[in-house]
Amino acid sequence: MYNGGQIRRAMRTFATVVFSVLAGTCSLQALVPGVTSVQNPASNIIPGLPNYGIAQGSIFVLYGSQLGPSTIAIAQSLPYQTTLAGTSITVTAGGLTFSPYIIYTLSSQVAAVMPSNVVLGSATIKVTYNGFVGSAFSTTILQNNFGISTVNQTGTGAAVVTYPISTAPFYGLVSGANSAVPGNTYTMWGTGLGPAAGGNSDNNVNAFATVGPQVQVLIGGVAASVAYYGRSPGAGPGLDQINFTIPAGLSGCNVSLVVQTTAAPGTLSNATTIPISANGGQCSDTFGVQSSTWSPLLALSNGINLGYIPVSQSASTPYSIKGVAGTTITTSAVGADFVHYTQAQLASQYQTIFAPNASVGSCVTTVTLVGNSGTSTANYTGLDAGSSVNLNSFTGQAFPIGKQATGIYSYTQTAPFPTGAYTLTDGTGGTGVGPIGSVAVTIPVYATWTNQATLGGTQIPRASGLTLTWSGGASAGGYIDIQGSAGFGGNGSDTIAFECAALPSAGQFTIPASVLLAMPVGAGSLQVGNNVGQLVTVPGMNLAAVGTSNVSSIGMNWN
Repeated sequence: MYNGGQIRRAMRTFATVVFSVLAGTCSLQALVPGVTSVQNPASNIIPGLPNYGIAQGSIFVLYGSQLGPSTIAIAQSLPYQTTLAGTSITVTAGGLTFSPYIIYTLSSQVAAVMPSNVVLGSATIKVTYNGFVGSAFSTTILQNNFGISTVNQTGTGAAVVTYPISTAPFYGLVSGANSAVPGNTYTMWGTGLGPAAGGNSDNNVNAFATVGPQVQVLIGGVAASVAYYGRSPGAGPGLDQINFTIPAGLSGCNVSLVVQTTAAPGTLSNATTIPISANGGQCSDTFGVQSSTWSPLLALSNGINLGYIPVSQSASTPYSIKGVAGTTITTSAVGADFVHYTQAQLASQYQTIFAPNASVGSCVTTVTLVGNSGTSTANYTGLDAGSSVNLNSFTGQAFPIGKQATGIYSYTQTAPFPTGAYTLTDGTGGTGVGPIGSVAVTIPVYATWTNQATLGGTQIPRASGLTLTWSGGASAGGYIDIQGSAGFGGNGSDTIAFECAALPSAGQFTIPASVLLAMPVGAGSLQVGNNVGQLVTVPGMNLAAVGTSNVSSIGMNWN
């Protein structure tokens, strides 16, 4: 089914996804190469996380400065060389030194193939450029540690998964508009299955050959049938593929997709997603604004006016190291946002209203690094709705939502908002919106997290799944949102977090070990929320929605 010529044709587009780099210029302030990180270019898992490590025979990328020329130099053909445009690399492990073959080199990054015979365990990497030798950077060499390539090249979000040659669109990329179908077989791409085998080397065109121990592909937490895992035939060294079949009964735009190796001690890939639909075509999720609503709005040449009314309640309970609960801190907030998006702004913003990042039954993870958040800028134009907007309770109380900026209003208090019917008003309105009249807002009876007290302050083992339970909850337009986080890095200021989604009617959800094992050992937090969304009509808005939520969080420890 998979021959070299077909793979090569498919890889013409895919190669830019896995190995694309940004050309740039380097500072001449220092001539000595400096490595700041060593990563799998598919997973982009960084040092310090539990599932970090560079596999034998895999492609890896060094990030830093003065690593190579200011203009990218790419190896044009096989066999690769150990020196390219003045750049060479040495890997020292187990008292031995190895020289990887280089794929490309640039001042800010260098890609190479980790030798298949490099000694496992702790290792150091040095870069030499134009005779200047850089300092050693520490890394970990594993036998296998597969990274799934992602469309956005960050290691998170939608995985690079393609159709087989026998199925239209013939090696096209699986996407939200061309979803995977349960029962059909697809190919995921990445690197890190293990050292070269079956006639392959670190410097030849790949032959069809299984690599490494048996892998387990988990989709929405369900094990998928795996037809092949190994080097990608006809491609360059280190590039791997896994051919797998979508299990029955799965659907959604953000269904989780992870890969585990089953041989001890086992490794865990980055957490990615895949869109799945029973009939293919456009995917859809139970929650959020559906594509049938968005599609005509995306076609409006002048952009759209969007109104969003979030009403949230949170209760956070700290715990001592002995598991004693501290004082619970509660906060309630309501906002009213009236903004205009141009078509260009909308392209990167839509489908985010009251929808979880994961489809129902799935979990996704994200990593936040201190100093990498960038500068936040408004990607919209605020629409003035007057000096004040009010949330009016059925009890007769009015909560004044004060103006923070043009089109942006908010109000907070410590007491919960009573459950029941409310209205949102803006009096005579403003220059951009209103008067909006009376917009109905309902604060529902939320779910109750029933095993919260038994988990607070405890040691939660990561190697087995964690079951959370709740009772009740708003089912109409609602979902249970489960999140956990932990700090890592030198001072624990960097964070990794996961988010899972479940139906309120389920009453429970088990966070799989494949998610928990990505969390560092140590202090963390866990929360269960009940989120509800509904579309409403607001005069002058092309689309308006109310999102209500109630979140309970606790401190605990990952073990």
